Amino acid sequence: MTSDYKDYRIIKGILNQDEIWEGKILIPAPLKIPRGVKVRVLPGTEIILSGLSVEKKDQKGIGAIEKYNK
Repeated sequence: MTSDYKDYRIIKGILNQDEIWEGKILIPAPLKIPRGVKVRVLPGTEIILSGLSVEKKDQKGIGAIEKYNK
């Protein structure tokens, strides 16, 4: 899969500081954004989420590959 997305910035693991995302972003693995860390997504940014699993309090969501353009 990643060979199809060679022009993307890969983000995974734990974000320890605020970030600004722009261009093409690929999140192929779990990504944790701790409370207080901010992620700003600039207009036109393309984000690919692979194996998405979202947990927030008592809500959960799971997906395969999703594409979101902002």
